[in-house]
Amino acid sequence: LRSGLHVSEIIGGDKAAEAKALELIDSMVSFTASPDTFHDVKKLASAINSVIASKQWGNEALFAERIAEACVLAMPKDITKFNQDNIRVAKILGP
Repeated sequence: LRSGLHVSEIIGGDKAAEAKALELIDSMVSFTASPDTFHDVKKLASAINSVIASKQWGNEALFAERIAEACVLAMPKDITKFNQDNIRVAKILGP
C-alpha cells in the first residue's frame, strides 16, 4: 500500500498465488501413508522420520521409533476414531 499498489491489486495477486499453490500442492507430496501404516511401528517410524529430523537432527532414528511405538499403542483399531485431545506434550528442559 505504501508503494502505491491498490488494495484490489493485492487481492488479485493473493488469489493468483492461491490458485497456483492449489495447482502445485498435489505434485509436491512425497509420501502418503496407507491406513495400515498406523498399526505398524516400522512403517510409522519411516513415515515420521523426516518430521523428527527437523527438530532432533541426528537422533531421528531413535526418537522416530519410540514415538511410533507410543502412537501404535495409543491408536484405536479404527483410525478415524482417534481423538487428538488424548495427546499431551511435555517439554523437558535440558542442560
